[in-house]
Amino acid sequence: AFAAEADRMDDGEQRGVLYGRAHGDLHVRNILLPISPLQLKQYKLIDLGGYSSKSPLARDPMHLLLSISLEWLNSGIIAGSPVSRSLVNLIVRPRASTAEKEYQEVSLAIHNAGYEWASKEGWGKEWTQQSLLFLAGCSLRYASRELLGVNDPNSARGWFFDVAAVAARAYLQEADLWDRYRDGCTTHNL
Repeated sequence: AFAAEADRMDDGEQRGVLYGRAHGDLHVRNILLPISPLQLKQYKLIDLGGYSSKSPLARDPMHLLLSISLEWLNSGIIAGSPVSRSLVNLIVRPRASTAEKEYQEVSLAIHNAGYEWASKEGWGKEWTQQSLLFLAGCSLRYASRELLGVNDPNSARGWFFDVAAVAARAYLQEADLWDRYRDGCTTHNL
């Protein structure tokens, strides 16, 4: 169900990009669930215009997680508040200690679903790294959108920029690249 395409890194190390079938725009409004009675395993995906059989697999789960986090912001969590800062952390690092257990469960479930699958195939590290990169990229997309139904759209866009920055830093740390970029980029370490 997936393929790995290796990209050369500057130090000669190989990194696989996981490709396969993906929705392309997975968010909470594109998932239909029968509710009378609630049947979670009977879901249907709609709006399949972005579907591809050769998509990066980590994108959809991270996009879904961010769409769920937008719903959390819409439910009254104020961007910039201590709770919203905790959300940034638990979205990027779902295993970190937090008081926000309900939100953590959602983040951990989404991260773990892909990670467990990729780990069985020997791609756990690549999945983690790609998830962090897609969190950064998808967060930047959310930060540039018109966010409807949010009390303070400018703060919410800033919150998504924060998610992108924290995810990018976590990626650099996970990929052992943080020391290379920690003190700024210079031409000799690019």
